[in-house]
Amino acid sequence: MLEAIKFWFLDTWREFLIGLGLFLSGIQTAMLVILCFVVLDTILGVLAARKQGQELTSRKFGRSLYKFILYPVILMTGQAAEQYLTPGIPWFWVSSAFVTTTEMKSLSENIGTLLGISVWGRIKLLLWKEKGIDLDSAEDQYEENKKK
Repeated sequence: MLEAIKFWFLDTWREFLIGLGLFLSGIQTAMLVILCFVVLDTILGVLAARKQGQELTSRKFGRSLYKFILYPVILMTGQAAEQYLTPGIPWFWVSSAFVTTTEMKSLSENIGTLLGISVWGRIKLLLWKEKGIDLDSAEDQYEENKKK
């Protein structure tokens, strides 16, 4: 009886791992890229904290661990929703874009701290200039509309 339970458990576990592998095979590249972003963000975050003279605490480092767990779960949930709930909606790509944008923003903040420039501000400036819009006049117009 014990051998039958042991065999059933090992067989079920093997089938689960094979199914998980097949499920993840379509999103492994995206997950690897996101996890590389998290590692890079963690390294740059530590360097930025040192530059600002901040103390490195387990709570701050725990946020990186949180990202290591949360981001793959978000991607897997998007993949599952796209495959099984609403195949017509690209949930995986929406979740990937959300996670990637969040990490890129965090990376730009850390790079900005290290280099002393606003990377995100420079990106916005380049985008505005490419469209032929003067950023200073756009900000002035925004402030005027805000007062009304």
